[in-house]
Amino acid sequence: MRRRRGPGVLPSAPGTVRTAPHGATPQQRPEYALLCPHRYTADLLISRGIPDRCGVIVVSDIQRVPADVPVIVLHDADTEGCLLAGRTREALPGRLVVDAGLSPRTVMKAMGLKGVKAVPRAEPPSAGVLRLLRDGGTLTEPELDLLARGDGFPLAAMPPAKLPAAVTRVIERITVEVERERKRGDEAVGFLTWPGTNGAAP
Repeated sequence: MRRRRGPGVLPSAPGTVRTAPHGATPQQRPEYALLCPHRYTADLLISRGIPDRCGVIVVSDIQRVPADVPVIVLHDADTEGCLLAGRTREALPGRLVVDAGLSPRTVMKAMGLKGVKAVPRAEPPSAGVLRLLRDGGTLTEPELDLLARGDGFPLAAMPPAKLPAAVTRVIERITVEVERERKRGDEAVGFLTWPGTNGAAP
């Protein structure tokens, strides 16, 4: 059976999710690009009206990010996810890239909640990947230990009833922080908190 598209989803090429606010003309540009490599999560956010409310375009591939807009990176708490923001900065030099993904420390903090468990990979990451993660300088030793075991947690496994609201809060916080980040010249990390926990991720 053919899958129905969510509200606001337009036909798109592979690797991209395109959206348009209700009543908007094609010439109108989004304020931000939300890079989310997982189609299920991207479709969920679109169907809940995130692009309309937050002025973003949701894309699942770096090559589809519009020119000259800040990029918000949403990713899993695993080795690939933790490297995605850095790879995005390399692919888009000079662009403001905000890492708003699910961090290992957020998952570790949420493990006390009922039903929240790390998900093991088939194989632990290679020594080269671990070196890249360590060289990034944003992960703690406990986070690196978790990733070295091959553990992580997919963004899509967060409660679907709460994930859109959590992402909306993330984007709202980022819109306030963007100007500060531009003045400081660095990037914000750890915006996304687990639904049901208090405060920001440590």
